[in-house]
Amino acid sequence: MALLIIFLFVFITLIDFTVYAGIRRTFSLQNKHKKRKFIKIAFWSFTILFAMFALGFIMLEKYSHKPDYIIYRNYFMLTGIFLLIYIPKLLFAIFFLVETILRLIAIFLNLFFKTGIRSLFNKVALTRIFSFSGIIISIAMFCIVLEGMTIGRTDFKTEHVVISFKNLPKGFDGLKIAQFSDMHLGSFSDSLDVKKGIVQLMNEKPDVIMFTGDLINNQSEEAQIMLPELKRLHAPLGVFSILGNHDVGDYRRWKTIKEKKEDFNKLKKIEEEAGFTLLIDENSILRRFSDSIALIGVNSWGKAPFKKYGRLQKAMKGIENFPFKILLTHSPSHWDEEVAGKNIADLTLSGHTHAMQFGINCFGIFWSPIEWMYPHWAGLYNKDEQYLYVNRGFGFIGFPGRIGMTPEITIIELKRK
Repeated sequence: MALLIIFLFVFITLIDFTVYAGIRRTFSLQNKHKKRKFIKIAFWSFTILFAMFALGFIMLEKYSHKPDYIIYRNYFMLTGIFLLIYIPKLLFAIFFLVETILRLIAIFLNLFFKTGIRSLFNKVALTRIFSFSGIIISIAMFCIVLEGMTIGRTDFKTEHVVISFKNLPKGFDGLKIAQFSDMHLGSFSDSLDVKKGIVQLMNEKPDVIMFTGDLINNQSEEAQIMLPELKRLHAPLGVFSILGNHDVGDYRRWKTIKEKKEDFNKLKKIEEEAGFTLLIDENSILRRFSDSIALIGVNSWGKAPFKKYGRLQKAMKGIENFPFKILLTHSPSHWDEEVAGKNIADLTLSGHTHAMQFGINCFGIFWSPIEWMYPHWAGLYNKDEQYLYVNRGFGFIGFPGRIGMTPEITIIELKRK
């Protein structure tokens, strides 16, 4: 932790000094004493005040008596403010450094060359095009991050997907499944934001609702407060849920193992009160008209560093002969390692990735850096006749917003080929 703090301090200090030097040179303040003095005082006063605010905030939260989930939420907001300030600063610093390197190259060329390439570098360096471009892009990034924190985090998008299967029983032709995932209820300070997404889901009038884990961040109290909103969820064939890596209580320092177990039992009770059927390494049979399909739900399962609690074989007991199966598993990595290419499930629903809460989803481009960690990170995938759908998530954690990758409600319609 100490090394991390030292690294952050050095990193931030370098960015601030680089940005200040860039501002001075970009606006030619070297010979403008009054303007230079004003900008110097304004820049460093803001920087120092923010650092004092952050340190004071951390100390107050550390010794406060607020519930843990509120403290975590407050830290998320501090993280958001930090990124709002320093991502634009970092971008400008990069552009300024590129321009500085070009200037150094120009100086070097001036020593050894008289025409041609030297003239080109001089023109690029002297126009300060990189610095001014950096300012414009930094302002744009500030606006993008701010939008993600204020609007994007609750800008729920409903994605409609149709998947056809040869072995789907006739009675389930046209079945409408509503999938949502990763609510992270402790991250929401206003229940109206949660209500907004739930009402949007219910307006789709699904036949069955399936939640694929991470109802909370750390403790059951987060869900207890939002119980009235969770009770709004209902469907003719029921509301089914599974556990995610945050639901199992591994991210909070519990006083005793007993305390952890008691809170976990509270969470299960809350889901029951909300009308959810929680599947922990077990299955349930869905019946529609005269046909049946099997629904499998496993405990949290993920590749390292996440723990593998789920027991797929245990969850499948008694349903081996069902012609059509749906699997609910929190992490898509489970599909990669134990499901794809095997006669286990026709359709798997997952979440977990949040699509990193950051990416590009416009002009036909759909990309997020999370794909470097998860080959299946958002949307529909298939291997032969097996399908996987990864939901981008309902809530947020860490960064209190979403940039490009909006929160998602998925409506999947099953069709018979």
